[in-house]
Amino acid sequence: MLKSLGVAMKNGNGKINILLVDDNPANLLSLETVLQAPDRNLVRAFSGGEALKYLLNKDAAVILLDVRMPNMDGIETAALIRGRERTRDVPIIFLTAYDSAGGAYVTQGYALGAVDYITKPVDPDALKSKVAVFVELFRKTEQIKALYADLQRHAAALEQEIADRKRAEKERAESLLRAQAAQAKAEEANRLKDEFLATVSHELRAPLTAMLGWVALIRGDRLDKECKERALETVERNTRAQKKLVDDLLDVSSIITGNFSLDIEATDLASVIESAVESVRSEAEAKGVRLQKDLDPAVHMFLLDPNRFQQVIWNLVQNAVKFTPAGGSVEVRLRYLKGQAEIEVIDTGVGIAPEFLPFVFDRFRQANGSITRLHGGLGLGLTIVRSLVEMHGGTIVVESAGEGKGSTFKITLPPPLPEELPVDELPAAETVQEAVTLDLAPKLSGLRVLVVDDQVDMRDLLATILCLEGAEVRTADSLDETIRVMTAWSPEIIVSDIAMPGSGGYDLIRRVRDGGCNVPAIAITARAGVEDSASSIAAGFQMHMPKPIEPHELVAGIASLTGRLT
Repeated sequence: MLKSLGVAMKNGNGKINILLVDDNPANLLSLETVLQAPDRNLVRAFSGGEALKYLLNKDAAVILLDVRMPNMDGIETAALIRGRERTRDVPIIFLTAYDSAGGAYVTQGYALGAVDYITKPVDPDALKSKVAVFVELFRKTEQIKALYADLQRHAAALEQEIADRKRAEKERAESLLRAQAAQAKAEEANRLKDEFLATVSHELRAPLTAMLGWVALIRGDRLDKECKERALETVERNTRAQKKLVDDLLDVSSIITGNFSLDIEATDLASVIESAVESVRSEAEAKGVRLQKDLDPAVHMFLLDPNRFQQVIWNLVQNAVKFTPAGGSVEVRLRYLKGQAEIEVIDTGVGIAPEFLPFVFDRFRQANGSITRLHGGLGLGLTIVRSLVEMHGGTIVVESAGEGKGSTFKITLPPPLPEELPVDELPAAETVQEAVTLDLAPKLSGLRVLVVDDQVDMRDLLATILCLEGAEVRTADSLDETIRVMTAWSPEIIVSDIAMPGSGGYDLIRRVRDGGCNVPAIAITARAGVEDSASSIAAGFQMHMPKPIEPHELVAGIASLTGRLT
């Protein structure tokens, strides 16, 4: 038998309940004798109240209900049974010993949903037959209910299983999409990496080829004076181009690792923009591109890193010139709108395809990264520009109507400093180059300089530069040799590399300072970040110079630290 059926009939150990209601015990006994069977549980009730109490939480297949009972007769009891939701459909067979009263009671009984109306004395066979029908009906009904409940449980389980499978399929589909997106992203990143490495290789090898070629021709002593000058100009130009590539790589590396910082000071924004524009003018004129300025003449001071923000403007203007054909124009505008500075670099050049606009500022991205591209570069400049602008609290956007229709880069900066702040009280940074004017020329004649570097080529270069200026130079390639030289010979200044095997420049300067020697010292290193400069000063150096070093900067720096500017 189904589980739910057993639960429904558990009060009779699996038997089906038949409720017998009569106030006469003899009548009840008679009914029990007639209806007794192994699969039945005959329940006595001596009044309508007892019957109602039993039916509060028990089921019955059929109710045999006496019509004439004291206090509450069978008709009233049936009405109350029919009034409850739980017992509304239980079959009721009325029993009465008064056939003469039949008409009214029979009508009432059937009106209350009675299934039969039997007059006492009862015909046992007829009663058995009628009750058996309702017992079997109850049994089938319970089986159907049990089957329906099982079907409901199976349906719920199946529905849950389907939902689980759909969720699992959805998760698998989403996981597959994520995996495919990640794979596509990785493949794109790998493609960009390969493309970038190929670009780096090209951008480094092409200048090196020109440099090595011209150097070989010079060494062969087969060039006249004019050709030698052109060769040296080519070598110098390509060397500076390579320096720019390396600087861009270092800047991007510092930005990615979070080691990039700014040297902020109150700065006249217009003068920074003007300086950047003018530094590109000769390149624009040589290419036949008109370079124009439209700068608001009002003087507003902004908190900027002047060198880095000049790098921003230079990069945008130089890019505009590079991508604008001869006869085109580049215009730089500065406006003060709603308390903010708005800078625009507008060109009539090759423009930007709509599909590439969202990726203009991405690292290593170039509209054309193939070997047939017309313009060089690593695709890092605009990435650096965006990072620098954002570090200054500004935003940068690009607009272009499409290929061949030019482009506009627009920078928006936060409000300037209050106008009431006196300009002459604002701090200003002074560089070594600014300290050296036409009236102050460095004189190193007779100055004792100790050059420390583990690479012989670098030692020879620095020593040659300083000897040509009349300095007395000695060199060392390690900390121990430096100490031996200083013990036998007292230098007036030390020029030392930082990154050396074993004990580096920081170890050297600490050893020198711990020994009580206060001779000025210049740190030379390939690390060009603001943090690197601060580390050098904190270690005990008086000046930090990033490689590659310009000879006049080295000479001017030494002269400024030793009082040789005359």
